Amino acid sequence: MLLNQQNILQRNLREADDALKGSGISLTGQAPISPLRLSDIQSRLGSDEVLVTFLLPGLLESAIPGLEASSNLAIAIRRDEYVIAKIPEASRRTLNQKIDAFRCEMAISDQGCSASVTAQLRGSMSLDEPKEAKDSFDWNVAHDLYFDLFGGVEHVLNQNDHLIIVPPSDLLRMPFQALITNVRPEIDLESADWLIKRHAISVLPSIAAFDVLANNRSDPAPREVQYLGLGDPVIGSRPDMNCNGAEMASLRSSGEFNANLYGAAHTDGIRLANVEQLRRMQRLPDATCELEAIEMAFGSEQSNVLTQQNATETELKRLSASGELRAFDLIVFATHGVVSGETSAIAPGLVLTPPQVATLNDDGLLTAAEVAGLSMSARLVILSACNTAAGNNMNDEGLSGLASGFFHAGAQSLMVTHWAVYSDASAQISANISKRVAEDNALPVARALRRVVTDILADPRASRRSKHPAYWAPFTIVGL
Repeated sequence: MLLNQQNILQRNLREADDALKGSGISLTGQAPISPLRLSDIQSRLGSDEVLVTFLLPGLLESAIPGLEASSNLAIAIRRDEYVIAKIPEASRRTLNQKIDAFRCEMAISDQGCSASVTAQLRGSMSLDEPKEAKDSFDWNVAHDLYFDLFGGVEHVLNQNDHLIIVPPSDLLRMPFQALITNVRPEIDLESADWLIKRHAISVLPSIAAFDVLANNRSDPAPREVQYLGLGDPVIGSRPDMNCNGAEMASLRSSGEFNANLYGAAHTDGIRLANVEQLRRMQRLPDATCELEAIEMAFGSEQSNVLTQQNATETELKRLSASGELRAFDLIVFATHGVVSGETSAIAPGLVLTPPQVATLNDDGLLTAAEVAGLSMSARLVILSACNTAAGNNMNDEGLSGLASGFFHAGAQSLMVTHWAVYSDASAQISANISKRVAEDNALPVARALRRVVTDILADPRASRRSKHPAYWAPFTIVGL
């Protein structure tokens, strides 16, 4: 009898595993599936790709007899080889402190980047032009972190163009592209050895996500690319914006907003967004400028732009239910993003135009769970909003939640932002990467972003402000 019960239990567990695999939960890295073998990863990599992941148990040499060096490891995998290297920094806490210092070189809107730190950083996020290169960025902070994470596997990285990074959760908030591979006596913003100059960079929330996305990717057939843009929801009270005006050089922000985003629980026990609080968030009129600039790269026949009253959950879900959403290769959300831990949010999401009365179908906040219920086949989804990558707290769910939702819905890759971005930076980078995708729908999006950034760095007409990583480094490709 006991044997029969064990057989029944094993069968039930297998059926549960199969159901979870079919649900797409493997994209989050949380499904009870067999781990990938090294050979599985290698077989899914392209000839010019290298995948780097990290093991960061943070065990101290002094605390464990027989441990001769740091237990933190970097693992680099190519199709024909792999390398495991020790990370010099033994403390995971110290690594995170270095990440905080690195982010504060660019994202002084982060909690912990206080006014005194801002002064020390010589106004790198202000609209003033830096007087000298040495007064605009701490090269050693960026290089030391690069050496910690990639120094032991650098020789493998240098053999490949596309760098795929699968970091642990506390490293997801890293703008890897702004790391410095080499510090030279004469260095400036234009000529610095930024990591994005050397590699097209993609970030993934888990090895399981790499497995699913690598299996699903294919070379798209040449055709006209279709574009859908949603943004500038009906919130706040700011007037329309002159798209060529000085306001476009300001930082996007939700304003001073600390109210509870959620109302009373719905009768089904689901908490809906408080539509009155959503309406009090600061309007982003520059989002319309951005969406229209992207539309110019495609033409009106290949575009559908939904702003103001049309930028609703109801319309997006209608497009999904009818199958129309699957026709769009590029989907852009130009609006506020919230992550868990911010503005009382309990899950990451995107703000759209709130309805008069919140319902299960539409409460004005498109959550990651609702995203996962959509049906799309976009090569690239651009989340042109504040903080769509991760929260200020390393434990907040940001990138992993939103990315997993869009991957589950059928998207192949996302462009997300790490901190409050300049309006003109968002418009310029989103429009230019969209233009490259429109011109060549087979161009990998990580390479498209690298070309956009290196064009800015090489442009003699570009302002020094636009060459600072505060301007371009928050934009990150998640996916393949």
